[in-house]
Amino acid sequence: EVGPMQGEEEVELNIQLHVPDMQASTRTAPTENITAITAYAFDGNSQLIKEVKAILSDDKQATSGNLRIKVPKRTGDIHFIAKNNAESPDVTISIGDNVSTLLNQTSTTLHYWGKATYNEGNNLSVTLIRNMAKVTLILNNDLQGHIAGFVNYNQTGTLVPGNFEVGTLNATNDVASHNSDSELGIEHNLFEHANVKDSSPLFAICKIGDLYYKIAFAKKVDDVMVYYDIIRNHQYNIKINQVDTNLGKANFDDAADANNEPINDVEVVEDKQVALLVTTSSSSTRSYDNTTYTVTVTTTENKLTGISTLSFSGRNADIYEM
Repeated sequence: EVGPMQGEEEVELNIQLHVPDMQASTRTAPTENITAITAYAFDGNSQLIKEVKAILSDDKQATSGNLRIKVPKRTGDIHFIAKNNAESPDVTISIGDNVSTLLNQTSTTLHYWGKATYNEGNNLSVTLIRNMAKVTLILNNDLQGHIAGFVNYNQTGTLVPGNFEVGTLNATNDVASHNSDSELGIEHNLFEHANVKDSSPLFAICKIGDLYYKIAFAKKVDDVMVYYDIIRNHQYNIKINQVDTNLGKANFDDAADANNEPINDVEVVEDKQVALLVTTSSSSTRSYDNTTYTVTVTTTENKLTGISTLSFSGRNADIYEM
């Protein structure tokens, strides 16, 4: 625990954590397990004023949990970062640093990030977003295969989205040409990637039967291939119903070769059902029957659909006027 200033008034906050379902369960993808989370409290000038680590007391699974932290009363935004299967995240930051310092933090492993704003209410809800995407290979029942590797993939990833806006790309430029032939199962996690056709486009190499196929992360629009950026916490489904063996290669390296054009009749879908939720809370006092109540209104916005929902806690919602 770092900070605050000596004698500074603090408040205790109850934090409800939520992680949208994007569980990767194969043996090659990380087993998701959050054991501790670090909170970084910033003041109104966006300077770090306290860092505190909280151990989760629930079942330690990456679905939901609750924790309590104490922060200075002058706290504004609080950023929450956790490293998969670790007590501390890969973050280097000091008291007094600007919040922009978090944008440059990178890692080679799965992390979770979320943000909330303290506004005199003691209950906050935080949605944690993974810094990786998931690729899933979906095969017709008559086919057998697995993901063998990737071409032009990022080996590292940033811990937080660009400008702290969910859905905004914040990719590194640590691109590997390709991995060696591997059996990665039918699910694998990838770091964000600015996927441009003419500049290090990302491809998956899938082994179907005895042959290897190069597949673009793209969709065909008016006979033109439009490439997907790889965005954190999104899922990308490669759906293969049948293969043309004339397009397959005998080995991984031949399939990964830059001169080998990817096959275009495979459906790659960016799954936006992976909910990207941003939750904020605010509190207000209201009087009812000569008694003062604190009412907290929680707003949850789906950044993909733009739809917001409200929930209330405290005295009945009828005394809370928007």
